[in-house]
Amino acid sequence: LCLAVTLCAVPVFAGDDDVAQVEDGSTYSTLQAAIDAVSDTGKVTLLKDTNEDITIASGKTIELVLNAKLTNGSGHTIVVKDGGNLTISGSGTVDNITHQRAAIDNEIGGVVVLNGGTFTRSAETGASPTQGGTNTFYTIRNHGTMTFNAGVVVSQNGHFSSLVENGFYNGTSENPSRGAATMIINGGNFT
Repeated sequence: LCLAVTLCAVPVFAGDDDVAQVEDGSTYSTLQAAIDAVSDTGKVTLLKDTNEDITIASGKTIELVLNAKLTNGSGHTIVVKDGGNLTISGSGTVDNITHQRAAIDNEIGGVVVLNGGTFTRSAETGASPTQGGTNTFYTIRNHGTMTFNAGVVVSQNGHFSSLVENGFYNGTSENPSRGAATMIINGGNFT
């Protein structure tokens, strides 16, 4: 009987090429493919380190569980569009290594809640307030609504760009509709 039960139980394991998994157990070779597979609302888990730029589209509500490191390809690592909603938990890292790109870029009308994870720009070259070098930017840019909770770490070693931009550096040219950028900090470690 034990042998029959063992043979009939088929666990779901991620394959070698699988980067992300949605809550029904389906796995995908890219994190963006897993996010795209969620129709409206769902949980996506990052299973292993990957390099890609991801977007949370308008109308999507995604809970992203970081169990590994997400590093950008060439753009912002995570973009949350107007009407998109993203909650991040877990102990993994979101990194950006490209000049003038952020680990998270929350656009006007986007909603982000950070419950865990480390957010950084590991290749930052800003040497001083007057010397930006060849690779500098905010670690997080918020033009929508963003909440930081305990367990979140935001860091970078640069000395040129601010760690977080909340609002609009160029005023009405970036914000013609005059939307409000709201940031709530309930906890976290900012270095």
